[in-house]
Amino acid sequence: MDSEAGLRAMMDLVRASLTARLDAQDNLLRALAVTQSDHTRRLTRLEGGQRDLQGAVARVEVGLQTIITLLSNDH
Repeated sequence: MDSEAGLRAMMDLVRASLTARLDAQDNLLRALAVTQSDHTRRLTRLEGGQRDLQGAVARVEVGLQTIITLLSNDH
C-alpha cells in the first residue's frame, strides 16, 4: 500500500506541475492577445494618420503646380 500511496502522491505532484504550467501558458497567451490588440489599434491609428498626410501632400502638390502654372503664364 505504501508504494501505491507514493505513486498517487507522485501523480498528484505531476498533475499540479502540469496545471501550473498550463496556467502560466494561459496567462502568456492572454498577455499576447492584449499586446496584439494594442499593436493593431496603434497600427490602425498610424495608417489613418498616413492617409491624412498623403492627402495633405497631394493638396500641397496641386497648390504648387497651380503657382508654377500661374507664374509661367505671366512670363
